[in-house]
Amino acid sequence: MRLGFGTVPGAMAALIHLTEVLVHGVDLALATHQEHLVDQRSCEELLTVMRGMDFGAFRRPGMFGPELPAPADATAHQRLLAFLGRTVTLETTR
Repeated sequence: MRLGFGTVPGAMAALIHLTEVLVHGVDLALATHQEHLVDQRSCEELLTVMRGMDFGAFRRPGMFGPELPAPADATAHQRLLAFLGRTVTLETTR
């Protein structure tokens, strides 16, 4: 599949699109104070997949930053956002 940054195998393109939908869905849920609608299981599964791959190629400007720490009692979506380089605090997401 040809994406904006180059050609990738179909399975990788599907993972990239899933990431877009899930992470931006979390963004919308947080922005509209509907965190209870976030699918924690999907966030956990995506995070597991990302941790199992060479994610360094995606850590560049315009994509994802370096992994940041998440609070000790962080939810799955908070750990996912922190893995993707987002600053996560309990006060801003609960």
